[in-house]
Amino acid sequence: MSPTFAKSCAVGIVGLVSLVGTGAVSGCSAFSTETGPPIVAKTDLQNRIVESLKESGIEPKSVICQDDLVGVVGRTTQCEIEAAGANVMLAPIVTVTSVEGSRVNWHLDPALSQKQVEKMVPGMFEQISGVAPDSVSCESGLEGKKDSFTRCDIAAGGATLRHTATVTDVEAMTMNFVLLAVMTRAEIGETLITELERQVGERADTATCSGDLEGVPGNTVDCTVTAGPERQDFLVTVASLDGNRMNLDYEPVG
Repeated sequence: MSPTFAKSCAVGIVGLVSLVGTGAVSGCSAFSTETGPPIVAKTDLQNRIVESLKESGIEPKSVICQDDLVGVVGRTTQCEIEAAGANVMLAPIVTVTSVEGSRVNWHLDPALSQKQVEKMVPGMFEQISGVAPDSVSCESGLEGKKDSFTRCDIAAGGATLRHTATVTDVEAMTMNFVLLAVMTRAEIGETLITELERQVGERADTATCSGDLEGVPGNTVDCTVTAGPERQDFLVTVASLDGNRMNLDYEPVG
């Protein structure tokens, strides 16, 4: 095989969205029950969160909590928040921090529900690619922790593309995440075979890569190409991003 095999390109997409939320939000509610720990009804919790948001200058469009909040330290519920006239969309985790008699103290940690991620990804995809996706399906929501991620399949232009939504930073109730294109190991291998055939005039039998590749400059994956009895290893690197294209370098190893 020729050692001059150098570079190819594959489609990829990168996007960024900033969720502008409130500052740290916490609160307390006092409710008692005849037996057992105090319980904050979800409707009362929703009302208290609305008050906290308004105090922070955010006019909530809706606040919907999944369940009542049981007054036991560490117990949680999740509430979906959307605000009118602002780029606010969160599904924070409500966690009980302490209980004083019938008084339940709690605070919010940022998060996004699966439904919210699926609602935001199409706009990010279209902004970068210029193509409106037909559908988006993600595996889960996003925790408000740096490097947390979920995988999303985006159907557009007759193809289904795998992307990763990854949280890049979190501050108080503000989350940022990027949408990264993912080339599967099969797609990388097929691209490698096609480019090799274009450059050296012969088509390899197989190209096996060690994993998928996210569209971040500097990311690498190892691939092995075979043609008859010949075998050649390559290091595949994301060299740069050019709009909706991921530029890859293929370097022979050994």
